[in-house]
Amino acid sequence: MRWIISTRVSTDMQKVENQIKECRAYISPLFKEGDILLEFNEPEMSSRTEMDKRPILQEMLSNAKKGDTLVIYSLDRLARDGFELVAIYHELIGRGVKIHSICEPRIDKSMIHIYAFKGETERDAI
Repeated sequence: MRWIISTRVSTDMQKVENQIKECRAYISPLFKEGDILLEFNEPEMSSRTEMDKRPILQEMLSNAKKGDTLVIYSLDRLARDGFELVAIYHELIGRGVKIHSICEPRIDKSMIHIYAFKGETERDAI
């Protein structure tokens, strides 16, 4: 099994190490001999950076394949733009990638829209 961790921070007050630690802690008891862990840790960047201008996100998306499990700290770490988050979700799910978020207990095709709205609303309020 392949596990993928994807992290991103948008301010120097946040620490990507904290997200990495939480994601690794989630995976640790589930990780078996022969499993593979891939990490895609983006440098600090604005939450308004479009997904096509995020090379590490693009690399993660191009590497994710059927049977992989993506573990993220929070969905808004993938994207704050609602359309982009929904597009990323559908791209990954469509390929057979499972998505687990530490902060959002349930992710499905209806809940992703609520999380996308929440993330975009928070970004607009900043």
